[in-house]
Amino acid sequence: MDQTNKKTNSAKNALKMAVLSVVLSVVIFYCRFDIEFNAPMKNWVETATYFNNLLSPIFLLITIFLLYWTWKDTKEGFNQQNADNVYNYIIDSTTKFADSYKQELERDKYEESISMNNYMYLISCAYTSYLKDGEINPIGLREKLPEVYQSYIDNSSVIVTSSTFFYKQYSQLTNEQHQISFKLHLFGILGRDILTSMVFSKLRVKHNLEEKGFGYKHTIAEIEFLKSVTLIAHNDANNKLIDSYFDDQKLDSFYMILNPK
Repeated sequence: MDQTNKKTNSAKNALKMAVLSVVLSVVIFYCRFDIEFNAPMKNWVETATYFNNLLSPIFLLITIFLLYWTWKDTKEGFNQQNADNVYNYIIDSTTKFADSYKQELERDKYEESISMNNYMYLISCAYTSYLKDGEINPIGLREKLPEVYQSYIDNSSVIVTSSTFFYKQYSQLTNEQHQISFKLHLFGILGRDILTSMVFSKLRVKHNLEEKGFGYKHTIAEIEFLKSVTLIAHNDANNKLIDSYFDDQKLDSFYMILNPK
C-alpha cells in the first residue's frame, strides 16, 4: 500500500510540474511581450518557437520519469509472478515430501510395535510438562526418557535429513508473505509435537558437531527455523513466545535429561 501511494504521489507531482511549467511560461511571456491576438503571423511563429524551446525539455524529462515508472512496475510485476511460481512449486514439492515423511514416522519399526511418531509425541509432551511444572509427567516417564530418546535418535536419520530439506526449501523464498505462508503450511502438516521433537534431533547434531570441533552454523539456522515453525500459529512479532518456549537454558537442561552423560 505504501509503495502504491508513493507511485501515485509521484505521478501527481509530475502532472503538477507540467501544469505549473505551462502556466508560468504563459504568464511570463504575456507580461514580458504583451502579445495581441491580432498580431502578425511572424509574431505567432516566434511565440510558438519560444514555448517549444522552453517546454520541450520539461515535458521530455517528465516523459522519461513516466517511462521509468512504467518499466519499474512491469519489472516488479514480473518478479512477483516469478516469486509466486517458485512458491507454488516449493509448496507442492514440500507437501508431497512431508506427507511421505509422516507416513514413514507412523510405521511400526520396533518389536514393541511403537512408531517413530509415538516417540516424538512422548518427547514433546515431556518437554511441555517440564516447561509448565519443572517436572516431567506422567510419573515414571523421566526415567524412561533417555531410552526413548536413544531409540528415537537411532532411527532419526530421516528426521535429520527432512528438517534440512524443509529448511532448504524455505531458504529459497525471498517474499516475506511467502515465508510466513510456508511456515503455516508446514505447521499444518506436521503439527507441534513432531516439530518440537525435530528440534531435539537437531540439537543432538549440534552437540556432536561441537564435540568434534566442526562448525555448526547451518545447524543453528535449522534449529531456529524449526522453532519458528513450531510456534508460527501463536507467535507475536517480537518472537516472545519462541524465546519463552524454546529458552536456550531450558532446552539445554531438558536435553541433558534426554541424553545424560
